[in-house]
This record gives sequence, C-alpha cells and structure tokens, in this order.
Amino acid sequence: MKDVIENKGGHRIFYLDGHPIEREADLHILYRLIWFATPSDVSREGNDGRGPADFKISRGAKDKTLVEFKLAKNTQLERNLSKQSEVYEKASDASHHSLKAILYFSDDQRKRVVEILKRLKLDTSHHIILIDASAENKPSGSKA
Repeated sequence: MKDVIENKGGHRIFYLDGHPIEREADLHILYRLIWFATPSDVSREGNDGRGPADFKISRGAKDKTLVEFKLAKNTQLERNLSKQSEVYEKASDASHHSLKAILYFSDDQRKRVVEILKRLKLDTSHHIILIDASAENKPSGSKA
C-alpha cells in the first residue's frame, strides 16, 4: 500500500480538485482492500475491552497483530503513539508488536512526525511506517 501511494499514483485518491482529503477512514478502506482472499482473519475496529484498534490481523489465538493508522495532522498523535497501541495489545492478547502507519501530506507534517518519533525514541522503530501522500514531490515521469 505504501508503495502504491508513494510511487504508483495512489496518492491521487486522497485529493479532490488539488486539495488533500485528509480522512483516516479513506486509508482504512484502502487497507481493507489489500486483504482480499487472505488466509488471515482481518477485523476492523476490533474492541477487546479497552477501545477499538483500527485492525486486528490474526491467524489464530497465538498470532495476532494490531494495525493502527494515523494522520500526521492528528493533534493527539504523540499521546497515541506513546500509549494507545500498548493498551490495545494487552487487551487483545496480541503476540506481535503493533504496526503504526502514519500518512502525511506535506513536508511540514513529515517533519512534525519525525520530531515526535525522536522525542518518544521511536525514530528507529521498524513498527512505524511513514507514508508520503503529498502531491508536490510526485511529478510525472515526463516532468521529473
């Protein structure tokens, strides 16, 4: 999904008349589409007692991973990154670390996310995926 959004024109789905449509719900729909015909159980907004995780991916009771999507503009991003997933993991008995995907639409948003990740000492985490949905840095091949 990251590759399609960043390199294959997928970022265009988040724009209307040149303006970004920054809705987390749109990202959820796209993510659900990629799980077609999978042997995994994919649950959206699974709530195991302490709030709903965006997605719970499972292949049985001992193999669960939570996936959380966030927009870089989210005013609660730092708080959510520091606590939310840990609470959901415990409630869901998730045996793997949660994945956190953060979608940004500008360089300023990217910089804000990077600063937050550094403050939380998460800047080297393999469980956080930054997705660039900005339009400015994606010229067509003939204009690049």
